Amino acid sequence: MTFKEISAWIETAAIVALYGYYIVEVPHAATAGAALGLYVGVAVAFIALVVVLNIAAAIMHRPENEDERDRLIAAKASRNAYFVLMTGTFGAILLLLVPDASLSQFTHLPQSMMAAHLLVLSIAAGELLRFTSQVLYYRLGA
Repeated sequence: MTFKEISAWIETAAIVALYGYYIVEVPHAATAGAALGLYVGVAVAFIALVVVLNIAAAIMHRPENEDERDRLIAAKASRNAYFVLMTGTFGAILLLLVPDASLSQFTHLPQSMMAAHLLVLSIAAGELLRFTSQVLYYRLGA
């Protein structure tokens, strides 16, 4: 397994664990400030976890030089993630532009906060798809 594949596995696991926790806990946030605090905590924990695990992986498995296959896999995976990110972004914009979109049955948070959470979710889902695609392309061949 190459270092890039190991790194993609690390990122995938970190996104599933930490942003999964965020998705489960954000409906219970009593205020917008609590939701923001939850997001900042998850983002900081994500960065710290990924950095520490990638350093450990680099110590145990020396990174290789990037070749044409690595660039092709990264390009294809980014292409896949782009569509998820754009879909979520357009959904958040629509949520902000449609004033009658009542989400009170789902959450007590204001519509603007729901749009912000949709953006966070689309970023996390896009990155999850990107790293999952990388793992699959490395396993199945690009």
